[in-house]
Amino acid sequence: MQMEGWEDYLHTTFLGEHILFPSLRLTSLGTFISASALCVTVCLTERSLTFALSRHWEPFCSTRQSRVRSALWRASLYATASLLRLLYMLLSMTFQVWLIIIIVLSLATGQFFIELYEQTHDPDHRNASAYHVTLSNPPRRRRGSSRSKPKPAGLFIHPTNSNLARADAVAVELGLHGSTNRVKALRTSCDSDDDGMMWEHGSGPEAARALLGGASIHSRTDSQQNLFQVADSGSESDE
Repeated sequence: MQMEGWEDYLHTTFLGEHILFPSLRLTSLGTFISASALCVTVCLTERSLTFALSRHWEPFCSTRQSRVRSALWRASLYATASLLRLLYMLLSMTFQVWLIIIIVLSLATGQFFIELYEQTHDPDHRNASAYHVTLSNPPRRRRGSSRSKPKPAGLFIHPTNSNLARADAVAVELGLHGSTNRVKALRTSCDSDDDGMMWEHGSGPEAARALLGGASIHSRTDSQQNLFQVADSGSESDE
C-alpha cells in the first residue's frame, strides 16, 4: 500500500515521510541528516536513563533521605525511558532503511559504553553475577547415582563361608551325594594324601574347597575313633 509520503514496506528513497513533527519531512539529504541526529539523541538518551536506573542514580540528597521521593524519582526516570523507547519505535515505523540502521547502531553504541564502564569501574560485577547464578541454580544430582555402586568383575567366596561347600561336605559324609564337581573333588581329597595333591592352574577355588571338606571329614573320623576307644576302655574297666 502506498500513500502520499509513506510506504508500508522497507525502502531507501525519500518520500517526504514525517519524522515525529510536521515540520520535519524526509525530502532531501539535509532533512535526512536532521532526522538522523534526532534518532541518535533519542536512542542515546534512552540508554543513559536505563543505565541510571540500573545503578540507582539519585543526584539529589532529598531523594536519598526519603523512600517516597526516591520511588517517585525512579518512577519518573522509568517513564521517561519508556517514552523514548516508544519514540524510536515510531521512528522505525517510517520503514526508511537508513533510519532503522542508524537507530540500531545508536542503541548498540550506547550499550557498548555501558558495558565498558561497568567492566572498568566495577570488575567484580560480572563475577558476582555469575556467582549468584551458580548459587541460585546448583547442579542437581542424578537420582540413584549415590546409591549405585560398581559391581565387581569377579566374586570369590571362601569355602568356609560357602553354604554349598558345607552342604556338599555333609552329603559326602552321609553318603547322599551325586556326581557334581565339588563332590568329586571332596571324594578325591578323602582318598588321596593331602601332601601329594597337585595344584592345577585355574583350579584353586575347587582345590581349596576340597581341602577344607577333606579336613572336616578327617577331623570327624578321628573324633569318632576317639569316642570308640573311650567306650572300649570303659567296658573293660567294668569287667
